[in-house]
Amino acid sequence: MQKTTYVVGLAVGAAAALVTVVAIPSLVPSSDDPTPQQKEARVKAARVIKEAHDAARAGDKIQARAIREEKAQADRDARRRRLEGARLRANETTAHATLRNVVAAQAQFQAVARADENRNGTGEFGSFGEMSAAVGVRGGKAIKPPLLVAAFGKVEQGRFERSGYYFRIFLPQRGGRGLAEREAGGFQAGDVDPELSETVWCCYAWPVERGVTGRRTFFVNQAGDVLETSDGGYSGERGPEAYAAFDPSSHSYGITGKIAIDSVGNDRATWSQAR
Repeated sequence: MQKTTYVVGLAVGAAAALVTVVAIPSLVPSSDDPTPQQKEARVKAARVIKEAHDAARAGDKIQARAIREEKAQADRDARRRRLEGARLRANETTAHATLRNVVAAQAQFQAVARADENRNGTGEFGSFGEMSAAVGVRGGKAIKPPLLVAAFGKVEQGRFERSGYYFRIFLPQRGGRGLAEREAGGFQAGDVDPELSETVWCCYAWPVERGVTGRRTFFVNQAGDVLETSDGGYSGERGPEAYAAFDPSSHSYGITGKIAIDSVGNDRATWSQAR
């Protein structure tokens, strides 16, 4: 648009200069009738003035069109940003709600002892594959009815995807270190510590593409408190380690310790209560 204004300005300026040069003979005082040369000069001057005015009007139209196009593009960009922002916030809200559903499903799964590897009558927590009945419990029979809808059972690389977020569950091994469910979902007998798995689990949700499908990363465990962080840079293949949201003061990389509420976790990110 600046370039258009500049070009039009040059055209008008040049025309004005030409008018001045051509019109000089007509400014010479004379008591006689105008000579043919003076008449011709006046005609040329009038033509140049008209052409200059026409060019100015054309320039105004070009400039006005450029302004309209620029404004229309700005409006389109603003609408796109609003839509992207709304979609991003919707994805984050869905991720938060999904973790709440996982808390409820885990409580039901453990309460009815769907998994009880040590056969002590106390149930253990499960995985997405097991709770959705996509795979058998600890390699055995699948539960009926499932506690999570079938979409939760579409586990790949130990995680499942929903509304722009990846979700991954961890159960404790002996010593308390977290173990994600197997590549296609579920756990086999002996994968996790049965006694610790009666009381401990955790789950993370992080964006498939940070800044596009979501900004925040979420965490929840058996206590039911959903935490969030905008730190850590978690995105796509780079998801949180099992111990990420736990308080480093415990000097442990397991998932049985204190979680980092309103403090820095093992991953050096600040975790707080999700809003």
